[in-house]
Amino acid sequence: MDRWFRKLVQTNKNSRSKDYQSNDLFQTLLQIQEKHKLDEIFLAGHSLSLFFDGTETSATALSYALYELGRNPQCQEKLHEEIVRITAKYDGKITYEVLQEMIYLEGVILESSRIHPAGLVLGKVCTQPYTLPKTSKQTKSVTIAPGTVVNIPILGLHMDPKYYPNPKEFIPDRFNEEEQRNRHKGTFLTFGEGPRICLGMRFAMLQTKVALAYITLNFRIKVSPRHKPIVLDPKSPLSYPIDGILLQIEPR
Repeated sequence: MDRWFRKLVQTNKNSRSKDYQSNDLFQTLLQIQEKHKLDEIFLAGHSLSLFFDGTETSATALSYALYELGRNPQCQEKLHEEIVRITAKYDGKITYEVLQEMIYLEGVILESSRIHPAGLVLGKVCTQPYTLPKTSKQTKSVTIAPGTVVNIPILGLHMDPKYYPNPKEFIPDRFNEEEQRNRHKGTFLTFGEGPRICLGMRFAMLQTKVALAYITLNFRIKVSPRHKPIVLDPKSPLSYPIDGILLQIEPR
């Protein structure tokens, strides 16, 4: 795969010249490479990251969102009503501006990714000494030294009843404006947080919203009787179910 993708990137690069340039992300990578004199590994690595981060994670998020809607038909109907009501004001069109009005749609995606985050652990490397605040059970504070790898348990935070009462229940209203304002933003880490938050967050949300809006508007989603309980594949870097997600899609 490594050799194949490097060859693909090199072929794409060779096909472009000063007379032929596309207005796309690969062209931007070529400009960055030339400006900073970066090697071919940089180009291939970031190109692969674009495919992986821009498609696989969004496909995973969409799959889990459809699964939760299938398990919770009352939430599915509420979402359908929102989409019909808002699109009716815009001649049935789904545009970027229309999607911004669909608050429940965003809540469905965020709540689904809370229960089923694409990544289960967030890895960081400490860059400067940091002393953690003492808990009520600690007599001595703990200081993290530079170079220490810190693993943040995303799923552990997302399923903590202290922050999300009845955490296993699918409740999209957890992500309405009031609920989010009253909850520490560090308790939701699907996209990470801070200065290194996911660069593709807005892109991922947009394409997932578009797909979910069109599917819910035109189809009913049900969980297939042949669907097996979700068991995650320990070999996958994402939270991928070993037996997949089996759904039934019916026209409305």
